[in-house]
Amino acid sequence: MALIPARARGTRLQLLAKAETTVGTKATGAYAQLPCYSFDMSAQQPQVEDPVLSYGIGRNPMDPFPDALTLKGNAKVPLETGNIDFWLTLLFGTKVTTGTTTKTDTWTAGGALPSATFEKGLLDTVDFYEFDGVFADTLGIDIAPSGTATMTVGLAALTQQPVANASIGGTPTRATYGRLLNKSASVLLDSTAVANVTGGTLSISNNLEEVRTVRGDTTGAPAGYDAGELKLDGKLSLRYDSRSMTTAALANAPHTLSLQWPLTGGYLLSFNFPRCFIETPSVPIAGPGGIEQTINIKAAYDATAAAAFTVTMTHT
Repeated sequence: MALIPARARGTRLQLLAKAETTVGTKATGAYAQLPCYSFDMSAQQPQVEDPVLSYGIGRNPMDPFPDALTLKGNAKVPLETGNIDFWLTLLFGTKVTTGTTTKTDTWTAGGALPSATFEKGLLDTVDFYEFDGVFADTLGIDIAPSGTATMTVGLAALTQQPVANASIGGTPTRATYGRLLNKSASVLLDSTAVANVTGGTLSISNNLEEVRTVRGDTTGAPAGYDAGELKLDGKLSLRYDSRSMTTAALANAPHTLSLQWPLTGGYLLSFNFPRCFIETPSVPIAGPGGIEQTINIKAAYDATAAAAFTVTMTHT
C-alpha cells in the first residue's frame, strides 16, 4: 500500500536548545526540548545585482553575488513555568535566587547576555538546522482577557548549518509544562490593580547591534553582537471609566508597573517596571459604544531597585 510522501509539517517540529560554554561553539550533551507556537529563525542571504558597465553584454544583467548573511528570527512560546527559566536567562542573564523555604528567583535586565545553541528539527523529512551563538534581543508579551499567555522572543545568531540526518541534542529533556492563562493575570500600577484593562503589550529590547568586520570570511555571517541601551515600553488599553490616568500622566511623576500571574501553591510570577512614566492619553470617541483609552508607558532606570526592569518568580 502506498503511503503519503513525507513532507515537513509544523506538528513534527522539534525545537532544542542549550546554553553555550563558549559563544558560538556548539553546546554538547543533552539539550532541552522547548514548546513553541512558531519559530521562524533562518539564514537570509540576498543575491545582489551588480550593475557594471562596459563589459560587452549590452543591457543584459551580470551574475548577482551573495551579500551579507543575516541570522535573525522570532520564537513565539507559551508563557509557562517549565521553561521560562531558560528564556529569561537568555534574555537577561543569570538569575539571583534568595530564600530557603520559599525561594525568589530574580532576573535583572541590563547585565551580560549569555548565548545558546538551538536546533530546529523537521522530523518528517529528518532535516536538522543548527544555530550557534544565539542571543535573545527582544521580548514581547501580549496582555489579553482570554487565551493562553504567550511571549515572543526575538533571536539573533552567529551561524547556521544543516546537520545530516541526526539531531545534535542527544536525548532531549522535557520540563513539566506549567501553562499560564491570560485571564489569571493582573496589571498593577503603584501596587494597585488597574481596573478595566482590555488589552496591552509589554516590550523589552536589548538593542543588539550587529557587528560586521572584514575578516576573510566567505560566509558573510556577522562577527558578533553588542548589547545597546535597553528600551522598555508598555501599552495598556482601558475601557474609560474616569480621568485617573490622565491625572497621573499630567503629574509627570514616576510610577511602578507590574504584570503578574499567580502560580500553584500561592506563588507568583511578576514582570516589573520599578520606575516608569505615563504619556498623556487621548480619549478618542469612535462611535456610540464604549470608549477605549490607550495608555503608553516608558520605563527608566530606578536607583533604589538598581534596575530598569526585573522579573521575579517565587517557588519552593
